Amino acid sequence: MIVGVAQILLSQDSLNFGRMGWNDTTAVMDLVNVGTDTLEILGISTSCGCTKAFIDPQRIPPGGHAILTITFSPASHRIQGEVYREVYLRTNSPSDSVIMVRVYAQVTPPSWAVNRALPDYIFQTPSVQKAYGYVVEHQDEIAQFPCYCGCGSTDEHQNLADCYVQHGEFQDHASTCAVCVSEVLDIIRLHGQGESLKRIQKYIQETYRIYGNPTPNSP
Repeated sequence: MIVGVAQILLSQDSLNFGRMGWNDTTAVMDLVNVGTDTLEILGISTSCGCTKAFIDPQRIPPGGHAILTITFSPASHRIQGEVYREVYLRTNSPSDSVIMVRVYAQVTPPSWAVNRALPDYIFQTPSVQKAYGYVVEHQDEIAQFPCYCGCGSTDEHQNLADCYVQHGEFQDHASTCAVCVSEVLDIIRLHGQGESLKRIQKYIQETYRIYGNPTPNSP
């Protein structure tokens, strides 16, 4: 009786994300079962929580393909400089019971994060991080917008920027407030489209006034 054997062929055994900032970056690679039995992915692990990986499907017939997706998130660990990580696949293949994929990157933090003590709450999600980063770099601009989450009465904020940075210190308020984050992301989007400050202010007022009273600096 001839017993089949699963065998793995990866399109590449390493990923190099090259020079990058703190943005999440994802890459995919192809995995082929070149053996004669069904290949099963028994588990996936990584050398650091900044690196996530998953594969679909996890059962690959002879001649079948699967896609391995790897996401690297340097902001979650405030990573900078040259980085080396690993992704491990455990399989049912006698010859490839553990497959390792190497991940490389050269990470440069954004300018707003250099030489700053950064609280963990900034990195809850990519959206929260993006909003905080923009406010730090454009605090005077964001101070010209009111916040509509009600913080003017509950936290005595004077403007939208106060939800993020006040008196030179980071504030955790915006990290748990969807209205604060959404306002800043809309400002970023509209600014990128070339809209004027007044048109953006009008959009923010018309869109967010349903959520609550504005902070005192309402235009």
